[in-house]
Amino acid sequence: MSTAARLGSMSPLTADPADFTIYLDIPEGVELPAGSAKLGFGGTRSDTGERLSAEYVLDARQLPDGTRVYRIAEADLAPMRMLQAEMRQWKAEVGRAASGTLSVAMTPCLSGDTLDPDAPVNVDLALEDGGTPMPLIKDLPISEFLEQTESGNFLPCSDL
Repeated sequence: MSTAARLGSMSPLTADPADFTIYLDIPEGVELPAGSAKLGFGGTRSDTGERLSAEYVLDARQLPDGTRVYRIAEADLAPMRMLQAEMRQWKAEVGRAASGTLSVAMTPCLSGDTLDPDAPVNVDLALEDGGTPMPLIKDLPISEFLEQTESGNFLPCSDL
């Protein structure tokens, strides 16, 4: 997986999903309702065109130092482990003909009255519990993030 190279010696194919820690830094006035953050994981085989993919719910957790992080929901750990095993099998069978993807999707809502369009969104991922987070999204202006959403804007949190 190309992401694995950026994430050090651990690989999304072999790391325990229970240890994945996602750090989301979103602008003030933006909230993430429960169940609205998801981890996407999947792969393709260029030799057959087969694709595997799934999304897993991310639950908010509080670290002892007060940092808010997201972890894969307990109910999604076993299904993700099964997908990892299938993708490891592909890698063993066809090597580089198997490739993978890892993504984080969010459906935030607006909790404040105003939003700075240049305020940054940052998403980091650590594959090991207590491991060093690596950036997935770095300083993406919230206005650009909004362009990538279906509606192009946030709903007020009060409407959810």
